[in-house]
Amino acid sequence: MLSYIIKMELYHYFFNIIRIIILLLVLLMGLKIIPTKGKYYLLIQTIFRVFIGLFIIIYFSKKNLAIPADDKTIIISSGIILIITTNYSELITKFRNDE
Repeated sequence: MLSYIIKMELYHYFFNIIRIIILLLVLLMGLKIIPTKGKYYLLIQTIFRVFIGLFIIIYFSKKNLAIPADDKTIIISSGIILIITTNYSELITKFRNDE
């Protein structure tokens, strides 16, 4: 276990922390501590989409993966599209109006 922690790259730490935060937030929503409607749910959803997109871009841009270059391009493009198509304006509007 300790050797695995030592061999982890920096992005592994980052994504493990994000995974723990997202799991805690999903648990809090499941227990109805955080309401599933409103600005906080939208914030969690936006963070989740952005970090999934970042994970796709960072993980699949590594050179040592045994994936053809065309497939890598399609996969990385899907991560970029996921980040671009996230509705940031709705999130900003909800927080400005304090809904």
